[in-house]
Amino acid sequence: MKKLTIPDVMYHYTTQDGLLGILTEGSLWATKIHYMNDASELVLPFQIASSILKDLVKQEDAETKREEILDILDDINLSGEVNICVVSFCTYGDLLSQWRGYGFPSSAYSIGFDTRRILENIESQPFQLLHCRYYDKEEYHKKINEFIVEFLKISKEERRGFIGSFIEMAATMKLNCFEEEDEWRIVSSEPISSSENGYNFRIRKSVIIPYFALPVDLSSIVEIVIGPCRHPKLAEDSLWGLKHKFGLENLNSSTLKLSEIPYRVP
Repeated sequence: MKKLTIPDVMYHYTTQDGLLGILTEGSLWATKIHYMNDASELVLPFQIASSILKDLVKQEDAETKREEILDILDDINLSGEVNICVVSFCTYGDLLSQWRGYGFPSSAYSIGFDTRRILENIESQPFQLLHCRYYDKEEYHKKINEFIVEFLKISKEERRGFIGSFIEMAATMKLNCFEEEDEWRIVSSEPISSSENGYNFRIRKSVIIPYFALPVDLSSIVEIVIGPCRHPKLAEDSLWGLKHKFGLENLNSSTLKLSEIPYRVP
């Protein structure tokens, strides 16, 4: 197996509001996983898990085990109440697929963070850095089946709750059509209470989005790439202003730059 190497710099793609929020709050917004841009990333694992569990109920003879499986199915129906929060990063800072997903046709930004500094920031928080793994459809289903089988082998007294454990695993599972992103995620290692300091809400279009404000030192920002937009020169000038206002000392003419992707903005 190829040895996994953590990149020196990880890129967080975001919108104009996201960039300003990070700078003014001094935090990364770890979105509740159910509300991420591609919510199907979580819907699909739960659909597969439900199907597997329903099959297991039919095959199970022991009444106690059947009730246990049915309880897990009930938990899945209530999974939206579990607050697992995630911040996504890419290994690459100038990807067309990401520009399409964030902010287009307005300006989008790719913020490069020093990975070592980010890890220092989250040391005191209930979060961990995980690398996404990519599967074809058959492998994806197999991984979920293996998780369920192993989970049911553990005694009820010794194991964690199914939903928290399952979401933590599913948070790093992606289909291999997304492999070019080489995504890393900072994931809460335990569910976060909605009354926790730092747990808050923001508006996105017609939905109110729950998130956890994960404190970050702005000196960990080492690069910002401006995505394709209608007014690149104005966007660049504004970013220089933000650099001076927030003391982003690591940004210079080679690390504050426009995307090199030839993308026609309507």
